[in-house]
Amino acid sequence: MRTTKLFARFITFFLLLLFGMAIGAKSGGLDTFRFTLLILVLSGLSFLHIKTMRKKFARFNTSTLG
Repeated sequence: MRTTKLFARFITFFLLLLFGMAIGAKSGGLDTFRFTLLILVLSGLSFLHIKTMRKKFARFNTSTLG
């Protein structure tokens, strides 16, 4: 459980770094189409990550579900 939570935090941090890199690339001269494509891919990865982590940790934390 602890390793999984640590891994989830690491992946979340990595995704935030990728969003920062995308914004930096836009400031560095990346064209709008490629920037939009990069943001869409990162958003999809983030959505999948959040969805799987919520499903995985729902078993361990049933007291907050209602």
